[in-house]
Amino acid sequence: MKKLVHLAIFHSLTCACFAQEFQGAADIIRQIAERSGKPAEKASDPVSDLREQIEKLKKDAAALPPTEAAKRWGSLLDTYLALPQDQIYGARRHGDYLRLDQIIAALPPPASWDEIGRLMAQRKTENPAQDEVLRLLAAVLRGDAAGRDQALEAMRASLKSKKGMDSYQRSMFQHNLDQTATILEELTGSGLGKVVAFEKELETLEKGDVQALDRRGSTLQVPDLVRFSDEKTAAALLTRAIKSGRFLYIEGKSTNELAAALALKHIDLVKRPLWQLVTTLDHAPLYEALAAKFPDGDDRGRAQAAEIYVLALVAADRVPEAVKLVLETPGDEEGKISINVNHLDQMNRQGLGKQVHAFLHQLLSRDATLPYWASFIGLSARQGASGSALKLLQDSLAKPAVPAPALKRMQAHYYEALLAADQREEGVRVLRELVKAGPQKEKSRRTSFTVLEDGSSEYARLCVRLAKVGSLLNRPEVVTEAINAATAMVEALPKDSLHEGIILPEVIGLLLDHDRGPKAEQLLAAALVHLTAEDKKKEAFQGRRLDQPLDLLSLVYSRAGRHKDVVEVFERMPYWSGKDLAALETNYARDTPLLVIAAGALAENGRQDEARRIIRRAAQHFPSEDAMYTLLLSLEAGQPLLDLLDELANRDRFEERPLIWKARVLLDTGKVDEAERVIKAAIAIDPSDGEQGKGDRMRAYAILAEVLEKKGDAGTAKIMRGAVSAIRKSEEADDWWEAGLLSEAVRRYEAALLDFADAYCIQSRLALRYSEMGDFDKAEKHYLRAFELMPDSFGRVESHCFGCEGAFRGPRAQGAAEKVFTKLASLPPVKPQVHYLVGYLRQSQGRPAEAAEAYRQAVKADPDYLNAWKNLAGLAESAPLTHEESEAATLQVFRLDPAGKHSQAPLGDMRDLRQLWTTLLAAEAGRPAKETGPLLTLTAAKARIESEPDNEEQQIHFMDSTNEESPRQHLLQNKLVSTLVQFIENLRSN
Repeated sequence: MKKLVHLAIFHSLTCACFAQEFQGAADIIRQIAERSGKPAEKASDPVSDLREQIEKLKKDAAALPPTEAAKRWGSLLDTYLALPQDQIYGARRHGDYLRLDQIIAALPPPASWDEIGRLMAQRKTENPAQDEVLRLLAAVLRGDAAGRDQALEAMRASLKSKKGMDSYQRSMFQHNLDQTATILEELTGSGLGKVVAFEKELETLEKGDVQALDRRGSTLQVPDLVRFSDEKTAAALLTRAIKSGRFLYIEGKSTNELAAALALKHIDLVKRPLWQLVTTLDHAPLYEALAAKFPDGDDRGRAQAAEIYVLALVAADRVPEAVKLVLETPGDEEGKISINVNHLDQMNRQGLGKQVHAFLHQLLSRDATLPYWASFIGLSARQGASGSALKLLQDSLAKPAVPAPALKRMQAHYYEALLAADQREEGVRVLRELVKAGPQKEKSRRTSFTVLEDGSSEYARLCVRLAKVGSLLNRPEVVTEAINAATAMVEALPKDSLHEGIILPEVIGLLLDHDRGPKAEQLLAAALVHLTAEDKKKEAFQGRRLDQPLDLLSLVYSRAGRHKDVVEVFERMPYWSGKDLAALETNYARDTPLLVIAAGALAENGRQDEARRIIRRAAQHFPSEDAMYTLLLSLEAGQPLLDLLDELANRDRFEERPLIWKARVLLDTGKVDEAERVIKAAIAIDPSDGEQGKGDRMRAYAILAEVLEKKGDAGTAKIMRGAVSAIRKSEEADDWWEAGLLSEAVRRYEAALLDFADAYCIQSRLALRYSEMGDFDKAEKHYLRAFELMPDSFGRVESHCFGCEGAFRGPRAQGAAEKVFTKLASLPPVKPQVHYLVGYLRQSQGRPAEAAEAYRQAVKADPDYLNAWKNLAGLAESAPLTHEESEAATLQVFRLDPAGKHSQAPLGDMRDLRQLWTTLLAAEAGRPAKETGPLLTLTAAKARIESEPDNEEQQIHFMDSTNEESPRQHLLQNKLVSTLVQFIENLRSN
């Protein structure tokens, strides 16, 4: 959940400095300057003329006659293919290579493609293999099946007749040819063709051809037979596949379901354990049959199938059997199968909380070294059983002969169990002892962040946890202890490690959250001085190594109201990785955009024009950031401000923030009726407002409450304020949950739920809560009310809120939804949201064909219903959609959201490239103009960069980040096109 910086970021406030004073940016810059050095020069671009021609054709093509456009594009292609390798790659930065991709991206509109095909057909050069691939490319673009087949045959003939090829080149050519043919068959071949090819594969296997068997390996690829043939044919082929003795890799959910049923029915024919067919809880009987027939061995896929079977046993309340299976089935390196705790949490939400809790309790009672304590403690809190979880852990810790590593891991959870059970004093004592013990070495593990083996990353989190607990419990001495421990750890770390990972952001964030700005400055100054000196020793500046500490230093000064220092950091610090702020315009300092920090500081220093330019650029990049709008409204006013907010709203029709802030402006200027219209339009986009961070969610309802009060509707205004109050209380409860004070958090969540009864998210949350507690009568009552409210709470892009994700999971929720939506769908006029929710429900029930029909009804009623199009396109693999319908749905997703901010249109598998290219060019032409270019010269960094030697890594990092990916790139990412482009490049390089 995003946390936005408090608005005080932009006001000249000074923080409590705790007897420390800031050094100031100038002093830090002086320290760094004492440890510095110099150098210089730049290379020219030998292919700049071709680049200019490419860009010119992209601009001119739409207005050119098709024949002229085709000729100009063919000329660009010839020029590129004739360029010597050393001109393209020699003495060039990697990011500045000229590639065939750029020629393809300059393709003229499809009206020219027949002429391009004619030119390729006439092509005759000294490289006939390359000519044939180009002919194949032209045929693929045009959807010319006969041309594709002819070009493939010619390529095969070329491979046979080609002389002078060494074995490596020949094998590469054959590999590329095979890969191309396979992808062509996958994406352009008929489903019936796949079925026929699969049957031939089965016949080969059944004949027992030893060489053929060796080539095919042990896995049999099974196409989606149910989709591409009738069920009788699919069943016959799947039965033969099961008898083949091969591992089966099956496409399509329906085909896998049929295969699982057939494997159970014909278990006597199964020659090896087909664990991969066990994919849902309903497959428990198949697992049991396979386990009975193949009791021994750690077969491929067995552990994953066993996990599914364990969950099925828990769901069926066969907990002792599930525990026995976990303890006795071989799995990971610890000798046990691994249970995904997210799956357990989902089962808890489905009303199976008591079974899951009993399972974990029995499992950990039998083997306390298993890694499920954190989940068990959290689940126990939701079940009101934190005391029993604590007792189990205490008893487990008291047992003799627990291996030392396992004991250490268990002890790390002890304070969590104490805090969860409201034994706060003891929990804080244990947590303080862990912090006093210092960082503990840990195994290196792969995560999204760098994790150091010395345990410092985890230790930073531990200190943050202790400070949070101390703050919530009003224990300032505990907060101070946590801060001192964290800073001592940073000061003791090798400074080389501070430019990456989470340590600096975590610790600097901790200091800022508790008004220790000078200490944060001191840590960052030490890191910067050390890292810049090390870079000079290595005689190479290390790209973005220093951006993170510099970002954080600017944030420290901004929070402290030291806006002059912020400007000094930007203009006088030599070690930014770009010459202008535009090169850093997507940087964040923790959760604050760097542009917002810069604009705020410049505004406070009286440089309003520069601040306006920067905040307008920030509006392009961060249109959902409320902190950006707060500053924008302080810098702009009147019609220019309203015009900009309208532009932002038009740029992304599914982003509600510009409308929310436009309503704020209108309301502040006394235009109450206009403000009401605009704020209701904002709410209609996404009534749940579930994507925003703490303090910002439901902002629209707060503004609507003001509007209603001004119009004299105090009663409805009170309801709106209740919605905001419920969210704020839930956000406070989040703090308690994150601190580990789980029982208190649960109490606070429940109190929040009482503030606003008429919201689907509140009702859904109550239903989930009662399901977790096993009170299913109350749960059903709240589910019914939630689903009645849902249609009015969903926009064209809903974001689930307040713990309501998975509202249709579980039979009770689905039964309640069935009652409500069936009734609503029978009462005209039916809202598009009702059709959408029926589709959503049918998907949850595993009924894809009915889901598709419901989504069709939704988009028929509202052609701009993004999520309905997105879900319809997503059913292509499981519902009986034609290629034409699924591709049309995909293009609708792209039409509505071309920037991909709320969805990802799967354009990579598109067959109809003419339609794809037409849509992409239309999106490019319709893109609103974006401001680009310089923002603020980073004077000292510019001087350093221009004085240093030109090296590849450096130049990649110094490229401006103003260039947005063009819609044209989607054609290059299409599997058909990208495969052929790579084929041509390989031929040219070989």
